[in-house]
Amino acid sequence: MLDGSVLHIKKPSQAIVIEMMRLSNVATDNQIALLEGMTEICAIILNNNQEGKTFTEEWIIENLDITLITAIVKGYTDYTKELQSNPI
Repeated sequence: MLDGSVLHIKKPSQAIVIEMMRLSNVATDNQIALLEGMTEICAIILNNNQEGKTFTEEWIIENLDITLITAIVKGYTDYTKELQSNPI
């Protein structure tokens, strides 16, 4: 995290994967909807942590830049795809 602490993100549940798929279908030509979807996915990812910390979309908007939000979403999406291709 930005303060140097470590946040342990759990494996995605089926509900999280479904929500990520739903939000990833936002039209890329609607930039505002795309940014809102990325923020929502980022909140879902960060809130799926072992420490029980809670992150609001407002906190994410105020504290993280779009580059970091994109990196979090991409990293977790890649991790999810890897788990789906190698479930064991």
